[in-house]
Amino acid sequence: MSESASSSVTVEEGPGWYVEVTPLPLALLKYTTWVTVPEAGAVSTFIGTTRNSFDGKAVLKLEYEAYVPMAVKKIKVPSSSPSTTRHHHGECYS
Repeated sequence: MSESASSSVTVEEGPGWYVEVTPLPLALLKYTTWVTVPEAGAVSTFIGTTRNSFDGKAVLKLEYEAYVPMAVKKIKVPSSSPSTTRHHHGECYS
């Protein structure tokens, strides 16, 4: 696993699994392609967004932070079939 500052990408992988923690925008096609195999019946993804307001106030900034070693440990799920977990951390301003 490569240790990183908050602006770096951390990757850990093994046979059939891959974990990446990054401040960069997510490239969903990269990951759905990686997990798509003929034996799979489906590939499911979730993309969350934020509203432009909360409690009647405009949302101007959305921040995430992660303790990267703990994030990797918690989201790493080795299995016998391909799986991928990508966690995005960073800032979003409007």
